[in-house]
Amino acid sequence: MKKNRKLAIFLIFAAVVQLVVIYTFYKKARLNEEKEFLKKQIELESKTKIETDKKGLKEAEALLKEGKTDLALNKLQEVQGRNPNIAGVAALLGQAYYMKNELSSAEIYLEKAVYLNDKKPTVYLMFGSIKAGKGEKERACAAFEEANALGETSAADSLSKYCR
Repeated sequence: MKKNRKLAIFLIFAAVVQLVVIYTFYKKARLNEEKEFLKKQIELESKTKIETDKKGLKEAEALLKEGKTDLALNKLQEVQGRNPNIAGVAALLGQAYYMKNELSSAEIYLEKAVYLNDKKPTVYLMFGSIKAGKGEKERACAAFEEANALGETSAADSLSKYCR
């Protein structure tokens, strides 16, 4: 009888241990599933944000070409609010302010575009023009040289007139 009792206690203990182990593995599996789900959601959200930003940039470029700078600025500031370190956004903001003749704002955004390594020659040309207007010859000439190196043909005129 004592043996049966000890065996029964052992079996109950073993069953409890098994339940704890099974529950622990179940919880870990659920946590991993939740992590994977969240990871996929974040990736999807990120892709959606990128697509939205690309669409916003294209719309802003079209608005700038139509001369609707205020609408373009609104669209660009919206995109920049979601992702402040896109060189193309900074370049278009600089271009929009340049078109509005708000040169101090244009300078800030064009300098940011240059810092973020935007390779549009017009960015360097506008930036150089602003710097030349402020009498900062060294920075203006460096910007004109970069614009020229990137294929902006009118930069050669600026270089010959202002820098030599």
